[in-house]
Amino acid sequence: MKLSFRVPVAILTGITVTICLAGCNKQKTSSSSKSEDRAPTAEQPQNAKRAPAPRAEQAQNTKRAPVKGGLRERIARTKVPEELHNLALFYKMYLDEMNRAPSTSEEFRAYIERDAGKLAEAIKDKYYTVVCKIRDLRPGTVVAYEREADEEGTRWVVNGAAAAQKMDENEFQKALDEK
Repeated sequence: MKLSFRVPVAILTGITVTICLAGCNKQKTSSSSKSEDRAPTAEQPQNAKRAPAPRAEQAQNTKRAPVKGGLRERIARTKVPEELHNLALFYKMYLDEMNRAPSTSEEFRAYIERDAGKLAEAIKDKYYTVVCKIRDLRPGTVVAYEREADEEGTRWVVNGAAAAQKMDENEFQKALDEK
């Protein structure tokens, strides 16, 4: 009778792999926790508390300045035309539901806050300005706009037809006067 060594070798290999993998599940202990397990030395009294290790965030100690109306905010807001379009649509919904125009931007902001929180926040932070008390939404009527012009002197403006477009300062002032 001939013995096959394949089965016992396969079993031993399986057991060895299982043991190795089981050892991988143990959590690695840091050197600081190992030192806590040792008996205290003369330099380290038994009841002394260790100060927590500084976090990476604390170590960097970098604070970012609040960003309002600057170039970095404009870079972060790549969807301005889409947001202004949505703002004009909300304005139209407000007119249809309330049968009147909003009297203040705060009133309008409260109306859209549940459905468009980020847009309401942009109005609150004065990134966008809403032109209130406009009853007749025509394509030439300015509904809302970016509060500050960019470094080229242009800003995004949305009209009564919910079309967003860039305007220079002269075009913008002329469109605002057309109310």
